[in-house]
Amino acid sequence: MNEYPKRKHLRLIEYDYSQSNYYFVTICTYGKKHLFAIGDRLTAYGKTAEKCLAEIPRVFPDICIDKYVIMPNHIHMILVIKNSTDETARMYPRPTLGIAIGNFKSAVTREIHNTEPEIKVWQTGFYDHIIRDIPDYENIWTYIDENPIKWDSVEYY
Repeated sequence: MNEYPKRKHLRLIEYDYSQSNYYFVTICTYGKKHLFAIGDRLTAYGKTAEKCLAEIPRVFPDICIDKYVIMPNHIHMILVIKNSTDETARMYPRPTLGIAIGNFKSAVTREIHNTEPEIKVWQTGFYDHIIRDIPDYENIWTYIDENPIKWDSVEYY
């Protein structure tokens, strides 16, 4: 019988990812294929991803996207979970970071599969970092701003 290696936990085991906080999230395309942009211009798939990002706060009223950048093969964002005190919002379970990102990835995949059903869009999972203080937030904000500049010298395929 084959024994597969155990996957490393991507999330902190004891952390409640539905609590109010700022999160830095990176999501990569499957095989790191350049699906979302050519140079500094979004492709149709990139525009789909951007449209679905804008939908996150509508689907999850306690979540907003503070900042993002769509790169050729990945997306960086600062996602904010704010636990509402609104009575209507409290009637529903609070979404976790994983639920929000999973919903986003599914929405993008569904739309892309309307025209190209065979394409694999995303790598499994996503990278997250819990933003702990203002200097951490500022460093991540700068990183997101500067990430496209680093790609100016990248050869696209």
